[in-house]
Amino acid sequence: MFPKKSYGCIISCFLYRKSNMLPATASIIKITNVLTPYIIRIYEVKHYDERLDFINKKLLAKKEIYSIAEKDMEPQIGDMVVVHNKLDATIDVPGWLCRGYITGIINLKDEYNIFLPDYGISIVTQKEDFNLCPMDTIVEDYLTFTVGLYNVLPVNIEYNSSMCNENLIISKDWSALAIEFTRELIRASDVIYFDHLVSDQHGKQYGEFYLDIKDNIICLSEALVLYNYTVYLEREVLQFMKNPMSDKKSKKEVINGETIFYLSISNMLNGNDKSKEQRKSCVKKTTFKAEKKYLHHEFNRIKENVFIYGVDQYNTFTSILDAKFPVEIHKAWKTLIQSSNPRKIQSYIWPAIKKGLDVMAIAAAKSGKTSGYGFAICGLLASISNLPQGMNPSALILCSSSSKVLEVNSLCIEFLQSYGTIKSVAAINGKSEQSLVAEMFNGCQILISTPRFLTRFMDKNRKLLNFKNLRYLILDDCDIILDKYFDSISKLFKKHNVICNRELKSKMLQITVTATHWTAHLKKIASILMDNPCICIASFIEAISFKTVRPKIYAINSKKKNGKLLDLLGNEYLKSRTVVICRNNVEAEKLYSFLKEHKETRLAHENMNSLRLQGIKHAWDACISGSYPILICTDNILSDMSITNVIWLIHYSVSLQSRTQFNFRFSTLLDNLQMENCNCKVTILIDEDSDKQFLHIIKILQRMNIKIPQNMLENVKLIAAALESKKENCPICDQIKSWGFCDKETFCMMRHRIISMIDAPLTNIQIKDKVKFRVVSIHDATHFSARIISYIKSDTLEEIEFSNIENLQIAIKIQEYYSCAGNKKKCELIDVGCICGLEEPVDTFKRVQILYIERENETQSPKRVDVKCIDNGVILYKVNAYRLLYMPEEFTKYPMGVVEVFLVGIAPHDDEYVWNNYATDMVYQWFKENVKDSSYVIGMVHLHLRNTIWVDTLEIGTKLIGYKDLIGSSLRTELLTKNHGIENDKHLSQLYQFCRSAGFFEINGCNLNV
Repeated sequence: MFPKKSYGCIISCFLYRKSNMLPATASIIKITNVLTPYIIRIYEVKHYDERLDFINKKLLAKKEIYSIAEKDMEPQIGDMVVVHNKLDATIDVPGWLCRGYITGIINLKDEYNIFLPDYGISIVTQKEDFNLCPMDTIVEDYLTFTVGLYNVLPVNIEYNSSMCNENLIISKDWSALAIEFTRELIRASDVIYFDHLVSDQHGKQYGEFYLDIKDNIICLSEALVLYNYTVYLEREVLQFMKNPMSDKKSKKEVINGETIFYLSISNMLNGNDKSKEQRKSCVKKTTFKAEKKYLHHEFNRIKENVFIYGVDQYNTFTSILDAKFPVEIHKAWKTLIQSSNPRKIQSYIWPAIKKGLDVMAIAAAKSGKTSGYGFAICGLLASISNLPQGMNPSALILCSSSSKVLEVNSLCIEFLQSYGTIKSVAAINGKSEQSLVAEMFNGCQILISTPRFLTRFMDKNRKLLNFKNLRYLILDDCDIILDKYFDSISKLFKKHNVICNRELKSKMLQITVTATHWTAHLKKIASILMDNPCICIASFIEAISFKTVRPKIYAINSKKKNGKLLDLLGNEYLKSRTVVICRNNVEAEKLYSFLKEHKETRLAHENMNSLRLQGIKHAWDACISGSYPILICTDNILSDMSITNVIWLIHYSVSLQSRTQFNFRFSTLLDNLQMENCNCKVTILIDEDSDKQFLHIIKILQRMNIKIPQNMLENVKLIAAALESKKENCPICDQIKSWGFCDKETFCMMRHRIISMIDAPLTNIQIKDKVKFRVVSIHDATHFSARIISYIKSDTLEEIEFSNIENLQIAIKIQEYYSCAGNKKKCELIDVGCICGLEEPVDTFKRVQILYIERENETQSPKRVDVKCIDNGVILYKVNAYRLLYMPEEFTKYPMGVVEVFLVGIAPHDDEYVWNNYATDMVYQWFKENVKDSSYVIGMVHLHLRNTIWVDTLEIGTKLIGYKDLIGSSLRTELLTKNHGIENDKHLSQLYQFCRSAGFFEINGCNLNV
């Protein structure tokens, strides 16, 4: 993922005003696409609109030439085409007519990749959406062209364990981080300038980009140099590259068969030769305290703490090179992960796995657990010669879902791409038994599956698989596996002898377990199945669960909190290091003013300077038992002060903004948690302002088997209902719509209640009516976006037609509104459920609803968002928040162009509740094979709320002139017969219960109490 960079930090390093910085030869441009800093597609803003208008007029004038193309001509890569926009098209075309050329053909879907050189973008479309045309139809030059950054070389950072430093290594390719950093800077720019410096033999231009961000000019090459993504191609570097052996002063070292040369060339921000003198006269003088050297840059590394239990101390890995796996495995990691630095949990589990220890890794989702064990297991297998062939797995990985199986399998294939004799096989529902067995016969060194699928497969084919040579057993998401599939795990171990060689001294089975939460089941696994395991816990709140520290929680009015805290402290704090954590400095100051009158108290918060905070920290560490003061501090300074020796942790208030901040507070207990006899205490004070985190805390306590008072549980229900009522602008959670419940309700930002005033049906479609749809987007195997063609009343059989004219009029109004530059205002209110405008692609505007917000770590301001285009159903992921546009309220209230359609009463196998790629691909294929221009899909309605319709199935309807429509294949039947899904009898009843709870006792012409 792109590392967080502060634009303010970059700007502070390059405080150049426009009048001082911009060369006279620089021109204003727009960037349409960035592949790498060497390959950037641009167009000059000056005269662009006039030139585009001229080309469009010529395309219209010559329409007769290219509209009579031979129908039997097969388009080829490189053919010139004219793409024409259609009102009902599912693709976005920036103009009514656009010239382009074919760059790729997707034969499986009969689709074509077409590049539009006047707009600088690519689209995917079908043959009927374009016409072939002669190359000389329009002879004018393309309006966009490719340029590149001049006089720089891409570099990567690698850690050298022998020299304990980080090195900048010249690379032939730009790193993904450098490319994303370039894109982020460009997206943040208000105006972009390009100064053409040189051209190559093919006429391609190279030069410098100047980015105007908040009225400050940033030089792109200097920004890339500053963050170690590139170095300037200076004379010494160029000479060395031409003849490296001639430089006898250069130090060299051989690592993994590669010769590394070290150069001592200063990386000054001087750019290219042509503009060097110009820059000397205009760039403000910048002083660097630390000397930056090319290919030898020192980094101060902050050690991240992890709770370790059950193994002697060993050195952690600070670089992937420390793992010392075969070189091809390291190359695969570098290509896949784009980092030489291991994640926190990886740096601890890798040395333990390499030593042959059983390992248990507990950390939050997306913390690197999966890629960590994948890299280690693949590296170990690649180090072993003559692995057993055929159906004799050396590694078995059991996952919590089919989708996770496919993710892990893809990871293993990437790591082992250079090892043809080590095969990874994914065994899940959706694969036919014959194809799976054939795949295993061809080699199955790594078998990846879910417990229930593997149990069913072994019941039928017990003699096929042989686990006598099993070396590595991995249980991924073991907390989920043991909670949902304990019976299957037991059967695999007892009946099918998966761990048969555990007791054999000659072949020791190594077990690795990953989980998000520490549970009682994991404790049993660690004590019974694993041999003196190394337990690594990166989540501090899970560490207190592991050490059976039982927090005490008090719900109390905020006005009475100080008195309650005083009673709780007594004199016990004198013998136990006690820290009281507040949300902010205002709250901390008030508490300090109260407590200092009664107890020896110290205060630390973010408004104090660093020297004062360090003094408080030193004094705190120097105190002895019997005279400990109370330390009051805030969340924002916990990390800086590195307090880890607390015995009594008191949460005076709970952070309303971040669950991560609340969890990090438990790191203050780390030193004492590491002790064999842990005497840590945790006290949590809950008041009326703690509602956002209250549910999270209660879930944690319940998982620790702490009894919650009944009156507090009643408060939980009331708070949950109140929080849901505040989500009235949010759509109903897709999990609720798909299954009737959401297993992530505590963390999910969507709405989990039906609200009668908001969710009343928008049409008169009733239960048992049949609706004809045209599907425009497939989200998963049972979730679609579609336009309603018509519906047939169940009682009278009357067919009511729907018109798309209103949707077209809405689209035109939105385009006209945003065509005025003054209306393109950035959206100030960004929240889940909000409807905004979005320009995607250039000069095409959409109404979008925010589904998810990724926030900045420090400021919590929106960074990226996932949005749904409410007029075509397309979901766009990781859209930069600053691209969202303010949309007038009248536009937000226009009816949506599509409805959501869900199949009711069908679910994936084994209670997974996530459709895997096999199921979704089958649905795509079903639509491709069955839905033609003259056909539609039809389904009987079982429920209709707002713009969402639940149907029993989708069937193919085909119009026949003079005859009744022909109804064909059923999607529901296809999913069930091809083993992708099973019946879910609870789904509809749960949806009806949600309706009843919202006061919908009668809806869609049906009495829900009957």
